[in-house]
Amino acid sequence: MGGSISVGRVGGWAFALGVGAAVLTGTASASADTGDSGSTTSQSTTAHAPRTHAGPRAADAAKRQRTTVKDRKAARRAAKDDAPATNRPVKPRKAAITTPATTTASAAADRTVVASGLNAPVDFQVLPDNRIVVAEKGGKIRIVEDGAVARRPLVRLPVLTQGERGINGITIDPDFADNGYLYVAYTTRGARDRLARLTVVGNRVAFGSQKVLLQTTDRSALYHRGGALGFGPDGDLYWGLGDNKNGANAQDLTSLHGKIIRLNPEGSIPSDNPDLGPGALPQIYAYGVRNPFRLTFTPTGELLVADVGENSYEELNLVTAGGNYGWPGAEGYCDGCTSIDPIYEYAHNGSGAAITSVLVYTGDVLGPEYQGKVFIADEVQGWIKVLTCSADFSSCGNAQDFDPQAGSSVVLRQAPDGSIYQLTYSPGQLVRISGAPSAVSSPAVDV
Repeated sequence: MGGSISVGRVGGWAFALGVGAAVLTGTASASADTGDSGSTTSQSTTAHAPRTHAGPRAADAAKRQRTTVKDRKAARRAAKDDAPATNRPVKPRKAAITTPATTTASAAADRTVVASGLNAPVDFQVLPDNRIVVAEKGGKIRIVEDGAVARRPLVRLPVLTQGERGINGITIDPDFADNGYLYVAYTTRGARDRLARLTVVGNRVAFGSQKVLLQTTDRSALYHRGGALGFGPDGDLYWGLGDNKNGANAQDLTSLHGKIIRLNPEGSIPSDNPDLGPGALPQIYAYGVRNPFRLTFTPTGELLVADVGENSYEELNLVTAGGNYGWPGAEGYCDGCTSIDPIYEYAHNGSGAAITSVLVYTGDVLGPEYQGKVFIADEVQGWIKVLTCSADFSSCGNAQDFDPQAGSSVVLRQAPDGSIYQLTYSPGQLVRISGAPSAVSSPAVDV
């Protein structure tokens, strides 16, 4: 790829996303590497498939949402100290949460570069045989093995790359060792958001194996593409799709944009997806999100989503079936709103911000004090922080600095050995964090 650096907006700040290219139009085409097979699933015509299991924490959420929200807000108010409210460009927010103290790292975390020389990497997954697949924004998915980046890519997808277009997220099938399925969310050359399944054989994607699971029908804007992608403990595939630079899409149940999508692995619709009323697209699991960049599931099955904010607040949300997370009418906590508040927010405070990672740590390499903690990272501000959450993940707080100079994180994932892998956008590196920094206490702050 060649050209000049393209700078797009993620949240309220410029976010360097990759190398620009001329706008390509027309229908999405198959690449020479993969081809295109299987039928495309439109956003309104997929048949329902019989299901017997329920999604994470899913139980009549559409009917019970108002009561749940009211109870959650009351519990949060009772559990946290009030501080003077601040002016907001959206609906009134709750008082700031004052934590007893934060911790500032006095020495860097133990970091080792696993792979370097990656070109604007955006996501990665560890395969069962410990090879690592890394997706680059420009369309290449590469294999990292024994610290070396394979010269020949696993696949090269035909994508648009302006702004936040390109590959946005990847995940692997829970049965990857048997079926080789790799799932990719990307922007086609026809400027559509596509979720597709590829079949990996050895160090290549099998020619003609691409199966399109879902594709939007409206043109993809330059920004707010989302990219959160992963399998839940229920075996279903969850995809966070941004609002397509139009906040109204997030509340429009006839649009896929600004939503958390839930599908069966082959692209059909789970029979227990929430019923959101006449005309609502059946693929929608939750709505009212702006730019859901990353997601993760807790050990007990809760779905956590990092949603990049606009000019004021970044959000970490506990997503449940049928939930409305308020965008564009709410950004951060919102008193008087019927939407669901985030379980954690932090303010931009006049600078840029973009929450781009969320991880629930269950390893023992970093020490017992990090067991069960939630790690978040901000690509723009360049830090990694650790949150303490309630047992049911209904609220989080007591933010502590883990690495204030972590760089441009786009993904944090736990490695098989219990360390943490960090992928940075620029420089394009995969890093292993195998030791916690030493720390000193600092005064209480508002978060």
